[in-house]
Amino acid sequence: MRRYGFAILGVLALALLTVACSQSDMGISTKVKSVLETDRSVNASQIQVASQNKVVTLSGPVDSAASKERAVADARRVQGVVDVVDNLTVSSSVAAMPAPGAEAKADNAITQAVKEKLLKQPETATEKIDVDTHEGVVTLSGKVKTPEEKEQVIQIARGTEGVQKVEDRLEVGTS
Repeated sequence: MRRYGFAILGVLALALLTVACSQSDMGISTKVKSVLETDRSVNASQIQVASQNKVVTLSGPVDSAASKERAVADARRVQGVVDVVDNLTVSSSVAAMPAPGAEAKADNAITQAVKEKLLKQPETATEKIDVDTHEGVVTLSGKVKTPEEKEQVIQIARGTEGVQKVEDRLEVGTS
C-alpha cells in the first residue's frame, strides 16, 4: 500500500515537472520573440522561435547577415536561454515584404515591455498606469503619487528598447 502511494507521488511530481518545464519553454519563446520584435535592427517579421529544454531555435529568413547575428545575440541575452540554434537564412526579399501587422506586433511588444518594467519596480508596481504604443511612441496615462514617481515612470518608458518618444499624460495626486 505504501509503495503504491509513493508511486503515485512520483508520477505526480514527474507530471508537475514536465508542465513546469513546458511553461518555461513557452515563456522563453515568448520573451525571445518580444525582444526580436522590439529590436529595430532585426526584421523579425518572418523569424520563427521555438524552445525545448531552454534551447531556442531560430528559423526563417532575415534581410542581412548583420540581422542574423543580431537576432542570435538577442536570443542569447534572454534570461533562461541555455543555447541558441541558428537556422536563419539570409534573403534579400525579406526587407521588401514585411509581414502584415508587423508594426502593430512591435508596438504591442513595446507596450508589454514597459508594463513589465513598471511591475518590477516597487514604487510603480501598485500604480494604475495605462501604457499605449503607436509607431514606437509610448503614451503614459493614469495617476501616480509623487512627481518623483512620475519622473521614474517616464524614465522607465524612455529606457525601453524600441521606444522612439514618450508622451506624458500622467497626473500627480492621490487616488
